[in-house]
Amino acid sequence: SLTVNGFYRHLASENLAVFTGGTGQSDQLSKTETKGGTAQITHEAGGNRLANTLTIGTELTRNDLAARSAGSFFGFPFGSRQSIDEDIFAVFAQNSLEIARTVIVTAGVRYDEDHYNFQNELDPTGNGGRTFSRTTPRGGLVYKLAPRTSLYFNYAEGFRPPNSNEQFALAPFASNLQLRPVKTRSYEIGTKTAVSDWGEASVALFQTDVRDEILFTCILCDFSAGDGTNRNIDKTRRRGIEASARAFITRQWTISVNYTFTEAQFKSPFNLSSTRVVEIGDSIPLVPKHRLGAVIQYRVTPEWMISLSGLYLSTQFYNNDEANTFPRIPGYFIFGGRIAYDRPVPGGKLGMFLQGSNIFNTPYSSYGIISGGGVRNESPAPQFAAYFGMSYRFEGF
Repeated sequence: SLTVNGFYRHLASENLAVFTGGTGQSDQLSKTETKGGTAQITHEAGGNRLANTLTIGTELTRNDLAARSAGSFFGFPFGSRQSIDEDIFAVFAQNSLEIARTVIVTAGVRYDEDHYNFQNELDPTGNGGRTFSRTTPRGGLVYKLAPRTSLYFNYAEGFRPPNSNEQFALAPFASNLQLRPVKTRSYEIGTKTAVSDWGEASVALFQTDVRDEILFTCILCDFSAGDGTNRNIDKTRRRGIEASARAFITRQWTISVNYTFTEAQFKSPFNLSSTRVVEIGDSIPLVPKHRLGAVIQYRVTPEWMISLSGLYLSTQFYNNDEANTFPRIPGYFIFGGRIAYDRPVPGGKLGMFLQGSNIFNTPYSSYGIISGGGVRNESPAPQFAAYFGMSYRFEGF
């Protein structure tokens, strides 16, 4: 079978920020145009023999960004008028082979290439282009304990090139054109099971080892020229456990629950500044240890579905508090709701939905940063918001 997808996106935005205590402000206008597509060929073989599935594909993406910014920070004026052209190319192949009726082995490889050109009309320092590329493998093993119960193990490598905001800085900070791509190795082992028509559940242990993570560091941190730049940090790690369960109470009622515990730590020491040192075992900012979600669904009729969801996130350290010396951003619990309608129509299926987020208008912050002078800043999260959408699925081709 052949699957082809294309996409196009145009986004224009303005971001006005005023810093605490009148220390500065910034105004940024940006326009982003993204277009691209994917093509994938899948071949399945089996019949009376052991099953084999081969997938080969490619991805192409073009990003065009134009941004203009101006402002000041602690008395230092800054401004830019920049354009960034990015071309992303990838090819991948994966094969899944049933070597026995109870054992499935999967192996794959992916090649990524990311090239972009950067131009700043006001400050030509660093103008030019860079290309990053890497080949990453992946593999997995599934052992079926029963027809609907299995154990599995997955391994995957990945990489992320430094983006333009990480490489190029506005005054008074310094750019760093020697940043290396972020590289990851991920491991996961778990089990999945389904119990007749009652429900299903899964539990997994995961670990991701990261090399060359990109963080901002400074020496005096007094906003003097060139003091402060992004750099690569040798080692970090994220590991934990995730569990999910879904129960079909009746034909109309369904309850889903998922929980994730994440331990995110630095695994190599470094100087965040001349006075703050990050030690092995310090927690990575903006990663809550506990995340709990639940959804209750009620099917009123075959076409109508009503659901209520809840999400809890525990406390997390502020950005720029890698040394874990400040109080944490408080945790929060919010609710959401959704009404959906689906029905067959000539040639396909029509769907509509009305969705509300933070329906009780709970005040909370999901992001915070430690700015100059040790000032804690929190970004208020969106209050109640409603969304409406429609979809049409073509069928019968």
